[in-house]
Amino acid sequence: LGLVSNEIGVPYIVLQKEDAFFSSYKGTKWYSELLKQWNGFKGRHIIVHSEIAREVFVDSGYVASRNISALGSLRMDEYVARVKSYNNVHFNKSSHIRKKVTLFSFYHGVGLEALMPQWSGNQKHGFVRLFELVHVSMARLAMQMRDVDFVIKPKWGGSWITKIETVLKENNIDVNRIENLSILCDTNVHNLIFESDVVCAFQSTTMLEAAIHADKKVIIPYFDEAKYPEYEGYLQFKDYYYLFDVAHSVDEFEKLIIEGLEKPKRVDEDLLQK
Repeated sequence: LGLVSNEIGVPYIVLQKEDAFFSSYKGTKWYSELLKQWNGFKGRHIIVHSEIAREVFVDSGYVASRNISALGSLRMDEYVARVKSYNNVHFNKSSHIRKKVTLFSFYHGVGLEALMPQWSGNQKHGFVRLFELVHVSMARLAMQMRDVDFVIKPKWGGSWITKIETVLKENNIDVNRIENLSILCDTNVHNLIFESDVVCAFQSTTMLEAAIHADKKVIIPYFDEAKYPEYEGYLQFKDYYYLFDVAHSVDEFEKLIIEGLEKPKRVDEDLLQK
């Protein structure tokens, strides 16, 4: 499209998709090797979301440094302003009557795109067991705590929702019979974060977005395949796990969710800055 635009004299802009590849060592390395195969950028300028992405594009030789800018994520401006206003006004207050726990769902191969497809057909490849344990835990907690709303948020519907429902069914759980458990793929992510008391996420930028709230408990499930040595370099934001509540087992995962519901986590200013 760019080459044709040049040929007919029409200006065009390339906006790099907001990729989480740049949040892990192996992901960054894989993307850099990919860029080296693409024979250089044929346009005039690229805009990316982060300085890390910019460095990868330049260091790979794909584009000259003068032809690429890191301008941040467009969708974040309004959200950050909203969060700052929220943090200044709220302290251990809830804007909703019922408490809410949200899991930003993940697929088997999240962050492992260089190694495998999104869904694994092999129990030994990807975050298969982690996917099962985390989603089953959400359903079981929902059954135990009927006065709390539980939301599972996949990025899209169709096969993803089917995978969730299937793994629950295999554990004798019928999601349609749990009134306080919802699987929502179309709801607004930022609204969902604001409405939630506890946010659970894995290999997702949503854990960063939720964490900049002063009183949101953000839990990362870090057990089973997530601890496999071969996946170490593919874990996104792994060097910054210390900023979050990290669950090292499924029991700890459920315990941290319950704790977050009982008492919101008030994050100090220094931690918020990090």
